[in-house]
Amino acid sequence: MEQPKKQALNRNLAYIEETAKSNGWLFKYDEKLDELYWSKPTISSDTKLIKLTDDFAFYIKPSGEIEGIFIEYAKFNFFAHEKSLKELLSIVESTDHLKTEELSVDLMKKFTDRVKAEAIEVASFNNVLEIFKTRTV
Repeated sequence: MEQPKKQALNRNLAYIEETAKSNGWLFKYDEKLDELYWSKPTISSDTKLIKLTDDFAFYIKPSGEIEGIFIEYAKFNFFAHEKSLKELLSIVESTDHLKTEELSVDLMKKFTDRVKAEAIEVASFNNVLEIFKTRTV
């Protein structure tokens, strides 16, 4: 990824809660597919879904701006492992959609901290893979 785009992505990740609030992001949970969306109400046409893991992805514009997050197997994988976020699952299961600002400050912090940690874990792993690719034995 080009340096300015990478910097924009890092900045957006660092301020993801503020980005979500200023862009009117909504939490939506699809019970049939077990998918959680936290994104702008309408994703831009030039935005791509970039998978970080098999079940965790970001909606990212070519500029590096994050427009949302997608979590597949939300209830039976993500929330099953994230006990501190069970309350969020209960909330999103009981409503059609939830505005970012309607979530408690504490619960929002727990969720965004987990999102950031997931991204950092993947980035760290990918950096290690790049190092191994460049080394010869």
